[in-house]
Amino acid sequence: MEINQLRLLVVEDNEVSRAVLESMLNGLNVRAVYPCESAEKAIEFMANEGYKVHMILCDWQMPGMTGIEFLRKIRQTKNDVPFVMITGNKDAESVQAAVANGVNAYITKPYQPKDLANKLSALARKIRGHTD
Repeated sequence: MEINQLRLLVVEDNEVSRAVLESMLNGLNVRAVYPCESAEKAIEFMANEGYKVHMILCDWQMPGMTGIEFLRKIRQTKNDVPFVMITGNKDAESVQAAVANGVNAYITKPYQPKDLANKLSALARKIRGHTD
């Protein structure tokens, strides 16, 4: 699968960060971006339209429910959609916790569009059978 075929759920509570990420994704010609300002809204979206998503890009630090807590809820439903954690947490413990909870890729802030493109491309190559 190529980046321009991807439908991505973006979960980011900070409006500016969400807009910057959406802009980067649009610059990469991603097929569709579904923005959510909280993990709770993302859970609602996943319950109703999660089948449309090839990947989730999620901030770690959010009020109400953290990115890790959201990931755990997603994985409890046996949903194995690739999950990209985007965070300012650069310490080894955070990376290990993310991997232990099923994160497929980890991007630290600040990041460049090429870093995002490289991570998405690597994950997209692993997605099979979802080209509609």
